[in-house]
Amino acid sequence: MLDAIAADFRGWTSDFAPMVPGPRGGRSGGADLPGQLRRMRPDIALLTLKSVLFGDCRQKLPLCGLPALVLQSRDDVAVPLEAAAYLAAHLPRARLELIDAEGHLPHLTDPALVQKALLAHLERCEGAGPPVAACAGSAGGHSAPASR
Repeated sequence: MLDAIAADFRGWTSDFAPMVPGPRGGRSGGADLPGQLRRMRPDIALLTLKSVLFGDCRQKLPLCGLPALVLQSRDDVAVPLEAAAYLAAHLPRARLELIDAEGHLPHLTDPALVQKALLAHLERCEGAGPPVAACAGSAGGHSAPASR
């Protein structure tokens, strides 16, 4: 994939981008993903993809003490369910929620569904832990791991 981007960024956006929103392109927003990607500079797109593919922050997951919602949509061509389950299992206060959205970008393809999930998560979190501002001042910007 990296070679394809480096060799022909515009062609890669035409081939790969339509797969990302899902088989039917989602309910809204994902239709112009190739155009949105083409507005990026190719070197920045390549650098961003390298950081996503090769960055490894697994050792830092236990440091996040804030409640987290891991949303996983069906038919995600970029992130398998196993990766989302791993993330939720290793964030101390995480909850995995499978949503009935297509593809890798549910915030674009079904923003109302994502908004509903996020609002429900925020309602569950009220009173469940320290406010975000209190955690931001702790060492390294993380709160201590909380028990489940």
